[in-house]
Amino acid sequence: MNRSRCLALVLLTAAAIPAQGSAAGPVMTITGTGAPKAVPFESDIQLAKIIDDLCDAGGGAIRFSPGVYTFEHGIHSRRRDGVTGIDFVGSRGTIFRFRKLVEFGRVRIAADAVARGGSLPVDHPDLIEPGRRYQVLRPDLRGNRIGEFLITGKNGDSLTTAQYENVSVKTFPKGAWLIPHINFFDTLHWADISFTDILFDGNFDLTQDKLGGQPFLGHTTHGGVLFRNPYTKKDVRRPHTSKVRLERCTFRSLLGRGATFYNTGDITLRDCRFEGCRAEAIEIDHLSENILIDGCEVKDARVAIRLNDCSKAIVRGCRLQATKTGIHVTKVVEHEGVNRRISVTGNVIYDVDRGLVVDADSTENVFTGNVFSGCRRMGIVIKGPANVFAGNSVTGHFTTGILLTAPRNIIENNYVASSNSRFAAIRRIDAAKEK
Repeated sequence: MNRSRCLALVLLTAAAIPAQGSAAGPVMTITGTGAPKAVPFESDIQLAKIIDDLCDAGGGAIRFSPGVYTFEHGIHSRRRDGVTGIDFVGSRGTIFRFRKLVEFGRVRIAADAVARGGSLPVDHPDLIEPGRRYQVLRPDLRGNRIGEFLITGKNGDSLTTAQYENVSVKTFPKGAWLIPHINFFDTLHWADISFTDILFDGNFDLTQDKLGGQPFLGHTTHGGVLFRNPYTKKDVRRPHTSKVRLERCTFRSLLGRGATFYNTGDITLRDCRFEGCRAEAIEIDHLSENILIDGCEVKDARVAIRLNDCSKAIVRGCRLQATKTGIHVTKVVEHEGVNRRISVTGNVIYDVDRGLVVDADSTENVFTGNVFSGCRRMGIVIKGPANVFAGNSVTGHFTTGILLTAPRNIIENNYVASSNSRFAAIRRIDAAKEK
């Protein structure tokens, strides 16, 4: 083959290979109703527009070449008509990363202000970026955020606010903290969505990022992905968001939660990894149902998995490490269908204060074949009735292996051992007596 024919073959081969990123930055390949289209990534604002266009066209896929995709605002989607059928597909080396937020921990409300007044005095307006969403936290950082909104502009030392959500007070007090409200994805009414092979890097320093010298614990901000539907404790509605899948994704260095689901149905998390979440790594919440958490790994989280007011959940084959609790089953909403039919089997939970906590009114759940090792305070805490705990191994330096405060639980064939000479394998209190 002569030189010219070789050159022609090389050029034809190169033309057939899809764009994989370049020195200018990573590339997104968008597939919808038409032919695939390669688009250089510019910003998360650009990505949000692409997502909206795909939704309007009936769904599609976005493939992300290897590279770093810098997020400044996060995708904050409130589509009332729902989002159906979008796949976000990465590859080895696809990284979504927050840029460093210069205003974090440096802006406070300068005087008492009407919560929905449209104007907010602050001590450092120069650090605030119009067009970004913010949350307000109490001066002492207790409890959840007391409001969130969009900053639309500045007027001297005051900010112009709009689009209020989750405002729980009439007055924002002087000294309250103003922090960016940012998650990679914060969505309402999304359905049939998947994320595959993407690393979500919060880019936060978990030892240094503080408010007033105190470690900041994000609730619905500074996290990975948040899927939700409206709900109230009085108006119990079944999930509208459904079929959300996360596979082989990694979440790391987050001040909030890794993956959060409110009132969501048909959730799958498979082979995902969570490294360094100051709050919960996985939070399944508020009437969510039909959940599979399979083969996931959590390291260095406050709580590895919290199952709150949900039902029909399976947690299996996971390795979980947390500073406080491995798996916590909790109940807030008064509804007879929640916190039932949960199966936790074949997991390894290690280096925790408490391996498993099952709160009151959590019932008809099964916990079998799990290994709880390195438990510092307690192995298993059972406050709910009529659950099954069988074939588990509980070891550590605790004084109580299994604390039982509710009746009619089946506890059999569990191995319990502690290096603490004063430990009790099972401790029952009066409420646990059979009735």
